[in-house]
Amino acid sequence: MRYASSYGPIGSSWERSGGRTRLAVSIPANTTASVRLDGAAVADVTEGGSALGRRAGILSYHQVEDEVIVEVGSGDYEFASGG
Repeated sequence: MRYASSYGPIGSSWERSGGRTRLAVSIPANTTASVRLDGAAVADVTEGGSALGRRAGILSYHQVEDEVIVEVGSGDYEFASGG
């Protein structure tokens, strides 16, 4: 999915395979976004194959009930969670 915002294109796509969910997002320059990963646990979420705390562009993250909320800066991200 792509959306033409006044700051530039915002994109997202997802897939579920083998019990894992993958979410790709693209955030335009000079903006931030909240990414919500439903049914996820912080300990199981990665971005670009690494733990959330080790990735550039990840501003913060926290668990809220059964979802992880990740605050990100501009850039392209590939999140994975689950099995």
